[in-house]
Amino acid sequence: MAHALLYSWITNQEFPPKSPPQDPAAPPGGRVHPFWHTHAFLRWRSEPDKARFRLHEDATYTPPPMSLSEPSIDAARLLARGQPVHSRTFVIEVFRDDADTLRAEGEILDLRKCGFVPGAGDLQTAGFIHQMKITAWLGAEDRVLRRLAVDQPKVAYEADAETTRGECCRDPAPRLQALVGTRFDAGFAPRLREVFAGPLGCSHLLTLGQLMSGMLPMSLDREKTIAPKGLSERVDGELLFKRVLTLDGLVSGEDHMDLAAQMTDYHMAPHAQIGQPFDRLARQHEIHVLARVDLSGNTVEALDAAERLRSWAGFGDESWSPVSERVAPLVGGPALRGFSREVFRQLGDDSEQAPLRDVLLNLGPCLIQCFAATSIRWMARLARQRNLPKTPKEPGDGPDMTMMGGFPDSCYLWRSDGAMAKRRAAPNDSN
Repeated sequence: MAHALLYSWITNQEFPPKSPPQDPAAPPGGRVHPFWHTHAFLRWRSEPDKARFRLHEDATYTPPPMSLSEPSIDAARLLARGQPVHSRTFVIEVFRDDADTLRAEGEILDLRKCGFVPGAGDLQTAGFIHQMKITAWLGAEDRVLRRLAVDQPKVAYEADAETTRGECCRDPAPRLQALVGTRFDAGFAPRLREVFAGPLGCSHLLTLGQLMSGMLPMSLDREKTIAPKGLSERVDGELLFKRVLTLDGLVSGEDHMDLAAQMTDYHMAPHAQIGQPFDRLARQHEIHVLARVDLSGNTVEALDAAERLRSWAGFGDESWSPVSERVAPLVGGPALRGFSREVFRQLGDDSEQAPLRDVLLNLGPCLIQCFAATSIRWMARLARQRNLPKTPKEPGDGPDMTMMGGFPDSCYLWRSDGAMAKRRAAPNDSN
């Protein structure tokens, strides 16, 4: 009864109406009155079963179609659009290990949210695709890597005698030991690429290692201002610094994808100096990046970025600072090949730009991971357009369309002369 009175008072119409009332603000044939769904639900509760099946027909509201050409985006609010297909997360933490040693733990986690990818004789479905961890011990003063450990609980391809010829994604990890003795400075990333990039290593461990190598010098420089006496102000196992970077891919239609990235750096005050848990937050730096990619040409259709810097003392300030002008030159350019080069050209080696640069450099690798979740739709569309069979008819009749995988020489397992690449090129060759 209360609903009826409220409806009649607002609309000046009899309750219940015999047809969906038109929203006065909408054009003819547009959206129905905002109270219509409430009325339809009440009728569904009171009428026989056959009336309940008319609910969908009566509630004729159709949301307006999403404009795929609208370039306006807002990184501060990070309102991405589309179906979520993939999430990539990095977590890097720096601890005091002992009086003169730091322990940096970095982890990467890939979660495919939908779809499946044929490869290595089976279907790789939605779920956790990669989980990998690098632990590095380095000197607090000289910043030299003393010891390194790698753990890969989840990899895309396990060793199999038939499908991978006994090879596995974990095989190249020992190459990283060549980095021991290298100092974490501007020369670390080039050295990492030298020993582990492309067909020599694992692209995911490489990406994680690059993020760690860029973050550590910056965080250790800032540590001097937060704890001037060094590690003597910390206790063993105490967290000094933490970075969390998450990237989410969302698909709109077949040819558009939004990439939403958010990164937060936390620098913690020494435990001995705090009175309450909130006092541990010495500095928080947040960065949001929202990119819209045109998949038909793999170009950046729109791009925006914003940042926010806070400490617990000024935590009430919720405002974001737009940095759109720093990323604007990247719009219209490539989203994959050539994108990293443009990022370095626009942002350079300025340490103040390093956090934003780190986020931008991870858009491409995340985009590649998103392709896997949507590859089946593209394969079906390609087959329809070219009238091709989904699998070769005869031995040697071309590449196996059910054998997906990495780009040639993108990693050790997909090196051009490797077993997986050869199997993909000639799927019926048993040698």
